Amino acid sequence: MTNDQNRELCLSLLHADSESAVVGILKKAGFWDDHKSWRLYGDKEGNFAQVGNQQALPEAALVEKVVNSCDARLMCECLMRGINPESEQAPRSIRDAVATFFEERRPQGSEGGTLTNWPKAKRTEQSRFITIAATGDRPTQGQKTKHMCLTIADQAEGQSALRLPKTILSLNEKNKQRIRFVQGKFNMGGSGVLRFCGLQLVVTRRHPELAKRERENDPTVEEWAFTVVRREEPSNKSGEPIHSEFTYLAPLRAEQMPREGEVMRFKSETIPLMPQHDEPYKRQVAWGTAIKLYEYETTVGQSNVLMKDGLLFALERLLPEIALPIRVH
Repeated sequence: MTNDQNRELCLSLLHADSESAVVGILKKAGFWDDHKSWRLYGDKEGNFAQVGNQQALPEAALVEKVVNSCDARLMCECLMRGINPESEQAPRSIRDAVATFFEERRPQGSEGGTLTNWPKAKRTEQSRFITIAATGDRPTQGQKTKHMCLTIADQAEGQSALRLPKTILSLNEKNKQRIRFVQGKFNMGGSGVLRFCGLQLVVTRRHPELAKRERENDPTVEEWAFTVVRREEPSNKSGEPIHSEFTYLAPLRAEQMPREGEVMRFKSETIPLMPQHDEPYKRQVAWGTAIKLYEYETTVGQSNVLMKDGLLFALERLLPEIALPIRVH
């Protein structure tokens, strides 16, 4: 496929608001039924047991994605300053990182490193960098929709096509275990959400400043990378797994390396990845990560996400001391 075709495919998947629409797009592109083009999540057989036995509640699983976005922003600020996140020069706590990178001071007592004393204008401005957009069927009076999609997007460090299998699409890697100023340390890749949705889209691009430093060792670092994660049901064929497994689309070089290929990618200065007011995928960005959960199950009653029984209030209960502000659209 050409660069433009890959970009069009990525944006089509981003705008799709149902699992059936995603399946249709991938079937038309010739990928859905191409078994060799789907790589095991975490490169692990039997990954369903690990992925499917994490969070019991969908809102708690969703919180992991938000936490990962906050971690990615803190990591980005650290790396941009040329500081090794595992070194003694790096912040020693989340609060220390927020104070250092976003307030240009050290926390003292109850002051610094929290959002409590941030002026409203600063919270509003910083919330543009981590967003959650709810799309799909709109609830009507007295009814609830079962087809809400959620897109968690951030403008943080971003990833490259070659980095994805070791970061967002990994299991049990030790990416953040020695970093003191992040919250997500168990490296499940935020995979707990997969239990509550059948399909997940990942779109990402490395921050340009970080890409300049890494381009010699990573030829994909300046491109947008994207993939779809799905749950594969067991087949009746001999030699095939007898349990469900999670896989992701990785068709590049799959002819030579079945089930071990690379994710798709394309070149583009910007793409419309983030929401603006009540329009999803409106704001053009040059880097970042978006993860779309199709037809995501929730227990809050899928009313308008901003209402008192909606998603926003559930997140506020589960994230009472979030490191950085987010905005729900």
